[in-house]
Amino acid sequence: TKNDSHDVSAPNGTKTSDDAGESSPANNLLKDAAASAAGGGAAVGGHEDEWYDATHADLDALQPMFDLLWCPAFATFSLVLKENDEPKVAKLCLDNYNSAVRLSSIFAMDTPRDAFVKSLQHFSLLG
Repeated sequence: TKNDSHDVSAPNGTKTSDDAGESSPANNLLKDAAASAAGGGAAVGGHEDEWYDATHADLDALQPMFDLLWCPAFATFSLVLKENDEPKVAKLCLDNYNSAVRLSSIFAMDTPRDAFVKSLQHFSLLG
């Protein structure tokens, strides 16, 4: 439902919003991605001023989707980051790394989180 301010928990028990109407990290991440993709507002159905917070059903569907997509996304972002020298492209890849680490942390998924962090460690020559 649109802009409900009730408690919703991710599959690992993390609260996504509270009675004060604060957004969860997952909702904030989705809003940021939508705003980036739309070039400003988080548009839903062509209306820039509307945003629909995730429900239990949405969060339950997000984790399996992320579980299927993190590996190809990881391969793509790491290859593009390795092969490209453009700052704008590197920033987009790093932003996606950040989003992937945040999502994997929200869903308590250690393998994807560790893969993205270790890859950043490799690219930064810290490891």
